[in-house]
Amino acid sequence: MNGTVFINRLSNRSRLAISASAGLLTALVLEIGTSRPSVHIMAVWLAFSLNQLFFSWFTIFTCRVDELKKNAKDQDSGRAVLSLFMLLTTAVSLLGIVLLYVSADQKTGSELALHVVMTLSSVGTAWAVVHTTFAFKYANLHYSLNGLDFPGKGEPDYLDFVYFSFVIGTTFQVSDVAILDRKIRRTALVHGVLSFMFNTTILALSINIISSMVQR
Repeated sequence: MNGTVFINRLSNRSRLAISASAGLLTALVLEIGTSRPSVHIMAVWLAFSLNQLFFSWFTIFTCRVDELKKNAKDQDSGRAVLSLFMLLTTAVSLLGIVLLYVSADQKTGSELALHVVMTLSSVGTAWAVVHTTFAFKYANLHYSLNGLDFPGKGEPDYLDFVYFSFVIGTTFQVSDVAILDRKIRRTALVHGVLSFMFNTTILALSINIISSMVQR
């Protein structure tokens, strides 16, 4: 129980520091720039993003509503960090796709399979990090502004905000949750546009490149 409370009370900065340390440790172990820099770069990203997702989803499943209200502001990434996440996830995804395309003719067998798995994993975790980060943003905005109206009884918990965020991330629209505040409405607009761009460019490009590689 104490461990759960400790993790749930970690601020976003603390989680970022731990995740960044995991990425740095991976970089040191793999010695980026030696034999397979493309795989190493994606491995560093996976170490960072998986740590970030672990802490986030642990909190999502275990944090009570009363704790959420107290800690929502500290667990929100803030505008600057959210923008950095968007740039970083897009850059990593595009880099992985470009490196996969460039090296496709140079790799065969197990090495090519490893590269495909690493690329898909990097793109997948990037997608998950974006919408999970927005879920924490919506939680903070709601309990600061009371700007979302969820159907049903009871106050929303983190899973409710995950639902709201991932619906926007997959359909580019809201469903049965009403937006009552202008700031949240604008955040949802940015989220929807970025999601559309990510899904229609990066994911589609990944699938097309891998399909063409398989058919060779």
